[in-house]
Amino acid sequence: MKKPSNSTKKSSRPKESKWRKFVFVTDSHGDIINWDVANECIKFIDKFKPDDIIFGGDGLDIRSLRGGAHAQEQDESLSADINSFKKFMSMLFKSKGAKKYYLWGNHEDRLQSAVSTSGSAIIRDYAQGLIDEIEVFLRKLGVCKILPFDADDGVLTLGPLRFIHGYVHNVNATRQQAVHYGKEGGAVLMGDSHRLEQINAPKHGGVVGWACGCLQDIPKAKYAKRRLGRSAWANGWAYGYYNDKGGWKVWLAHRVNGEWCYTTKSSIDG
Repeated sequence: MKKPSNSTKKSSRPKESKWRKFVFVTDSHGDIINWDVANECIKFIDKFKPDDIIFGGDGLDIRSLRGGAHAQEQDESLSADINSFKKFMSMLFKSKGAKKYYLWGNHEDRLQSAVSTSGSAIIRDYAQGLIDEIEVFLRKLGVCKILPFDADDGVLTLGPLRFIHGYVHNVNATRQQAVHYGKEGGAVLMGDSHRLEQINAPKHGGVVGWACGCLQDIPKAKYAKRRLGRSAWANGWAYGYYNDKGGWKVWLAHRVNGEWCYTTKSSIDG
């Protein structure tokens, strides 16, 4: 007869995968940030307490280096732009418990373009100096990864989610990039378009694309004043949950009749 064992038998029940909370914020555009929206976003983050904070690019506007910039824009100092950028990033990345990521956007990439193409050595040196200053500043805030503005290398993967700034500029940009970048059964979150939208894209196994709005003061984007597409722009950000089993949930924080609509706790929290 077998003696009874004193050891406790391990349960065959699969261990539950830990959910991580994230916030994806994008397109604050330096000195034309909407501070009311930015402050609401920080208030949300303080309550939500995410494990991951991702900034999706265009933290600076850099109008003076825009292709097609008019004379007045070319003469603008970047001081206010840089100061507003640093002020907001210091607020966004103040949490010591979260992992922090920064995706370079096409507006930051204007600096890299100036380094590569400007015929003025002074401009090339100044632009490279700003790139170095920005990267050192973000590292000091605890940003663990800075991704370039690059359609191949500028992709951040966290579990079933992928984050990009945005490399397609048309009405189907969200759908097209979801199909291109999405994991089967996952989601792709992007900035750049300034729109708030969800697209269930046609892909084997399914994928969902999310355009995640902007923190820009939209009327101040004077370069787009003749674009009908600007009417689709909206302030907001994305947030949600993911785990290493392929589970995820995404919401968009936005205003309804002038009132902010979001939740800082869900059933996933228990």
